[in-house]
Amino acid sequence: MKGKRPTHEEHLVSGQLFHELSSKFRDLRDAADCFPKTHRISDAFRTVRKRLDLLQHELDTEYHAVTSEEQFRKSGHIYYGCR
Repeated sequence: MKGKRPTHEEHLVSGQLFHELSSKFRDLRDAADCFPKTHRISDAFRTVRKRLDLLQHELDTEYHAVTSEEQFRKSGHIYYGCR
């Protein structure tokens, strides 16, 4: 995938991997919930979450650039989990 725009099919794989990553991150964040909100670790979790949100948006933008209307009707919003 290096040096070229991912295909629709490659985005389908990436979408699944992104959801798995987000789920594992939530599990880790929940396990570290014992830290006060002002703790540097809590702050680091918020920073990573913001970066994941930005990545999700960027991936979704690229997905729409290579996805036809028909493919979209079939697959839906793969990075946001909506069908």
